[in-house]
Amino acid sequence: MSDQMARDKIADDRNRGAEPALADGPEPVVADDALSSSLVTAVLATPGVVRLEPTLQAALRRLGGSTGTGATGEVRVTRRGEIVDLSVDVVTEPDAQARRTAEAVRARLRTLLAEQGLQAGSVSVSVLSIELGLVPAGVPAAVVAG
Repeated sequence: MSDQMARDKIADDRNRGAEPALADGPEPVVADDALSSSLVTAVLATPGVVRLEPTLQAALRRLGGSTGTGATGEVRVTRRGEIVDLSVDVVTEPDAQARRTAEAVRARLRTLLAEQGLQAGSVSVSVLSIELGLVPAGVPAAVVAG
């Protein structure tokens, strides 16, 4: 079943008043702050990553009084037992290849989860921007200034 078909089925079930059933186990819960913090540190330590990009959803949670890393960027974590789904939005350096940086982030996150005895489920890394204000390595500042 495709993702869209699954979303449509859940919407149909809700319209009939039925609660959607999760085939993968119990209701997902957000992971603890220590795991989230270590994931953010791992992402920021990945070569080519400038920063995590905050999402509108995170900013709204922060305005609503929620604590955490929201407004400065975050790794969104959903746990179902020992299976952990991750989603993160990053900004990369101009001289880093976005695809390779995203792959490196994904590998680093999977490794960190394994080290903590958790199983990686879906690991989504999106490069939302390339930081244009940085001078690529080996390019004199005078050339950039124009």
